[in-house]
Amino acid sequence: MSGHSKWANIKHRKGAQDAKRSKMFTRIIKEITVAVKEGGSEQETNPRLRTAMQNAKGANMPKDTIERTIKKASGADGTSYEEVTFEGYASNGVAVFVECTTDNNNRTVANIRATFSKYGGNLGTNGSLKFIFDRKGVFTIALENMGLEMEEFEMELIDAGLEEIEKEDNIILVYTDFADFSAMQKKLEELMEKVLPPSQLDDGTPINYGYALAEQYFASHRAIGHSGSEASFRARIAWFPEQDVSIVILSNFHIDNAALMHEIASIYLGETPSPEGNTIPPEVEQDPSLTTALEGSYLPEFGRLITLTSDQEQLIWSEQDGTVISEIIFQKINIINFFHFFNVYS
Repeated sequence: MSGHSKWANIKHRKGAQDAKRSKMFTRIIKEITVAVKEGGSEQETNPRLRTAMQNAKGANMPKDTIERTIKKASGADGTSYEEVTFEGYASNGVAVFVECTTDNNNRTVANIRATFSKYGGNLGTNGSLKFIFDRKGVFTIALENMGLEMEEFEMELIDAGLEEIEKEDNIILVYTDFADFSAMQKKLEELMEKVLPPSQLDDGTPINYGYALAEQYFASHRAIGHSGSEASFRARIAWFPEQDVSIVILSNFHIDNAALMHEIASIYLGETPSPEGNTIPPEVEQDPSLTTALEGSYLPEFGRLITLTSDQEQLIWSEQDGTVISEIIFQKINIINFFHFFNVYS
């Protein structure tokens, strides 16, 4: 009975989650449709569509669903949605202004009127309350993603139409006039890009690594992350900003975690892994003179003395007690040659 009960609970939770997701997708599809009808299918010239697309990605809506919605809305036979507004009073005389997107105005009027009545309010006439409301743009930013001091951040946003900025716990709230919504959105996107800028070498050659984080692509999706290894342990983390999804891989044996990240991203984000997106650097031929030059003892940051020895064909990494940890394979990333420790344990 316990197994049956467990499956019933899982089925119940999944059903509730699917219903919630379906409701969210329906709302986003309406947003995209109205945005395309009003301003066209190009995100660059249609800020409302750009916002709807961000909402879709944030809800993990499949890419083909988004593209199908835009294509359908661009055609003459697409569902015709219209925006309507309602004004009224809730219980205790609280003024309420309602915005709706609908393909059936009569049905929506009846539903809104019934909702007001159900909770002790009443629906008023259009224009009776609108004058006491202001349309504002509100942006919520995680404090950890800001990347700037509060004063500097505020100065950056003034020219984009900043009206007010508030700090609440671990988030920043940015307020702007609705007419400046698009300008503020673009400015915030620019600032978020600056949080994790690419670095460059002393000679000016750009690389994809900065602030201990690297920009990479997994299953054709842009990601910000880092990887590392120590002895027999490996780790990789990737944050996909467009989807606001993070994937962490931890292992205690030798594993190609970059390839595994591709596979997980392709499954979870609905993309097919592409060889072009693979960031695993190729091996390069070892220079015997460099192999010999690197021989010696080292004390890395993790504090254990290691020894590199050469047998003329490869370097061997051993610990202080003589335990062989791994062979060293040379790889090439951009124009930088470096050695990477590959664990030989399984």
